[in-house]
Amino acid sequence: MFGRFTSLLTVASLVCWGIVSHVSAQIPSLSADIMALYGYQMDGRTSLPLGTNENISIYNVYDAPVDGCYFGLSNPKNTYDPMGIDCEACLEAGGRLKINGSYVWGLTSTSDKIYWGTTNNLLCLAFAIVGEAATTAYETSDWTCDCPEGSSNEALPPRVYVYEPNSGVVKDLTPDDEAVKGTACTGLRSAGSLNDVVFLGGPDTKHGLTVYAYSTKDDTFLGLSHFENVSNIEGFQVTNIRKWLVIDGVLYCGVRYVHGEKSGGAILRWRGNAENPFQFEVVGYTAAEAAELAFHDGRIYVGGWPAMIFRSPELPEGGLTADHAATWETVWSMSDYEIDPFVLRLTGIGGFKSYKGRLYWGFLHIPWAYLSVLPAYYGLTSQEDILAAVLGAWRSSALFSASDFSSKDDVVMLYGEEKLPQFDRAKKKWEIKPNASGYKPKWGRSGAGNLFLNYIWSMEVYNDKLYIGTMDMSDLIEPALNSSEFSLGGMSSSLVLNMLKVDKKQYGYDCLVIDDPEKEPSLVTNDGFGNPAAYGIRNMLVHDGQLYIGTANPLNLHEQGGWSLLTLTERSAPTASAKQPEVADLLYRQTDSYVEISSLKGESIESVTLVDMAGRILRKEKGDSPTAVLVTDGLPGGVYVVMVQTNAVTKSFKIKVR
Repeated sequence: MFGRFTSLLTVASLVCWGIVSHVSAQIPSLSADIMALYGYQMDGRTSLPLGTNENISIYNVYDAPVDGCYFGLSNPKNTYDPMGIDCEACLEAGGRLKINGSYVWGLTSTSDKIYWGTTNNLLCLAFAIVGEAATTAYETSDWTCDCPEGSSNEALPPRVYVYEPNSGVVKDLTPDDEAVKGTACTGLRSAGSLNDVVFLGGPDTKHGLTVYAYSTKDDTFLGLSHFENVSNIEGFQVTNIRKWLVIDGVLYCGVRYVHGEKSGGAILRWRGNAENPFQFEVVGYTAAEAAELAFHDGRIYVGGWPAMIFRSPELPEGGLTADHAATWETVWSMSDYEIDPFVLRLTGIGGFKSYKGRLYWGFLHIPWAYLSVLPAYYGLTSQEDILAAVLGAWRSSALFSASDFSSKDDVVMLYGEEKLPQFDRAKKKWEIKPNASGYKPKWGRSGAGNLFLNYIWSMEVYNDKLYIGTMDMSDLIEPALNSSEFSLGGMSSSLVLNMLKVDKKQYGYDCLVIDDPEKEPSLVTNDGFGNPAAYGIRNMLVHDGQLYIGTANPLNLHEQGGWSLLTLTERSAPTASAKQPEVADLLYRQTDSYVEISSLKGESIESVTLVDMAGRILRKEKGDSPTAVLVTDGLPGGVYVVMVQTNAVTKSFKIKVR
């Protein structure tokens, strides 16, 4: 019905306020039912005040490379280089700088390194999220989805990176392997590590799932797997993977599986090693996809998609085994809160963490899917009915906590809705009724007052505080409104933004922090730490006294577009390193015959020198551009040092020649 824009996160928010065709131009003529739903969504939304945060420092460690030069839809001059392009040359040629990297989608660390996997052009891949095929290309002021004939929504292969905080050098580990070329992995949304092995995996449109493995000793690619026949169970196929968790030296991960006519979630335990990494056994089954994992009160808790919470038995010494697979129990379901069946289908557990004796969880809501499935689900045909339905189904994320789920009163709704809209099929109308369990919000409305906070995405405990990362989709609305592909029915975009009460000063994700379970959180940022294009905190982890933050930012034409790796440091943190991580200046990748090096800030590389471990200079190349290539062909196998001199910095890193 609305074609390509069903792929945009913004479309549901636009439609839900009546900005569709002629309906939007006739706001006074809208029915009382629609205006009641509009009032329900907008009234009483008071956002948290922004804290002073005088004790917090934010460092931008590394940004997605500017890897494309864009001249227009399907223009043959459009270029892509994952190592980065010559920005000055692109602009001189009349192109626009493009950053394809959207998310730090999977993030993990070892004792001395940070690893992450990415996805590219996420907004262009949203069709896959709602089960639709790719459509034609389109462009907004802040992003483009260029789909040349024969391609599929710019599904560029994901990248793998490793960063050494002590050197400030990033290595692109994306494997150049024949097995990888035969996959169709759209992104590496999952990362975990233990015992000198790192895993990164994500959805694959050919195989269901692809997982890479690397050795952490020298970052060698160990191979890939599609996780067939886990636990040697014939026909057991894993189709999605998200979070990993290490408990007492045991590595677990949560997956979605299909086995014959059965499907659902499973918890896998790693039984492999660096020589044979892809050995896993099933140690738990859940009724929904196992998306989030947390260790709480001696057990593993699982947050599911759709939104349910499951609990393992108490972990025995040595960890869970296959004997525990059928002993997990369901302790909470979204149906304990949500009353509309359509919303129940499209809600998942989001951020999930144990903190000071309580388990905290939020939700994912996917409003960009509404126009694809909502009309058919309720048998709606008129524009006003669809408008009312999107208004009725709209949800910003609630936040809950519980200690042990021993009683109804143990579950506390911190932010949420005392009443929710529900569609009455018999009456063909939406009615606002009490939530399923009579929960009352302790602190305020869902989204912590922010209507556009549709995802509580990540949580991490740092300096004895619970940090909560979110997604705020408000920065997507104006570019979509101003696109030639979307009709405002005669309304100006400024009027629409005013109707939505959109504050441009608050574009970018929110980050909350709780330091006392009895007190309302404080707001660390409401503008993406100064980046209005960054709409989410996808991942967080603590490493060497720093809180690392991996962001989500799919605005590939925005001057601040593309994912970032940040560190947040509280100066009062007792374990905080006295030395901040080195900001990344160089990106390199190594092949069997050469090393390619890029200056991340576009500075000219003046020289590259290869030195052996005895300090002897073996090769030296001079240059005057942001990239350089050092040939390693013919060198004896061993470890070497590469020294790079730009017009601003001198950096060095080790390579291994085989």
